[in-house]
Amino acid sequence: SRQGAGMSTRASITGNRASSYYPRQPIRGGGYYYNSQRAPTQRLQQRLKTPQAADLITQSEIVNTAAILKATTIPLAAATALGSSMAMGASESGDEKEVGLARVGPNTLIQTVGALKDKYGEEKASQLLKEAGFGYLAKKLPDSMVQEMNFHNLVRGLKPLIGDEELADILFNAGSGTAQYLLRVRIPGFFQEFVKILPKKPALQLLLFAIGKAGAWTFRGSGEYYTVDTKEGVDIHVSVLYPSLPLVSNFYRGVFDYLIHTLVDPELPVVPDTNVDEKMIDCNIKCQL
Repeated sequence: SRQGAGMSTRASITGNRASSYYPRQPIRGGGYYYNSQRAPTQRLQQRLKTPQAADLITQSEIVNTAAILKATTIPLAAATALGSSMAMGASESGDEKEVGLARVGPNTLIQTVGALKDKYGEEKASQLLKEAGFGYLAKKLPDSMVQEMNFHNLVRGLKPLIGDEELADILFNAGSGTAQYLLRVRIPGFFQEFVKILPKKPALQLLLFAIGKAGAWTFRGSGEYYTVDTKEGVDIHVSVLYPSLPLVSNFYRGVFDYLIHTLVDPELPVVPDTNVDEKMIDCNIKCQL
């Protein structure tokens, strides 16, 4: 069982409005808002016109992602190729999975600071960072992996300053910004095009499989990332072991909300269902197919 030890209680998370926020503005670090139109290339369309592929795709409820890839002559490496593109130079040292010292991607901090500045302006955001104990981030942002404790401690430091609802929005927007960065820089364009032309269920499965194989280590830290197929769709779980706040789930929800609505289906419901027990925060994101 994936259930953590101890009595589990449903976390109360504010700011979880319908997932419809897509900032239409330049992306921090360069580039612009990613076009979510499902526009597959002619080359990929031709590859999917084989009888084998058509037969598999019509059975969208039972289709096997690996079989689709084989039928379309695209190797399974097309999925796991995401790994080299998303690599951020993570440390391979022994502290990689130690709670607090485990490393996560710098966008956890970069995008949170950016979301603060977007909402409050440079001056107030800098003051908030200083009061939260992270004043240095107003002057210099990280350019490599950071210890997970920095992100979670920043979240904890901001809570008494701006409150639950505004913090939830800041974290969701930071997650959305992180997803935009991944689409622009880390996730190969070919992979994005291929996912877009698949039916919803295999598209979602392939995206989440690739993230699990290649990119989850950039945000899970000492915790765990896994998915569970359900009658309603797919549940995405990101467990947080470092002492943090349930509100932190809004960051992970922002990441997956944006990726799924851009690559899989802009109308697919993405619903948070976060649980807390004595050992961890289970950030459960329900994708309803």
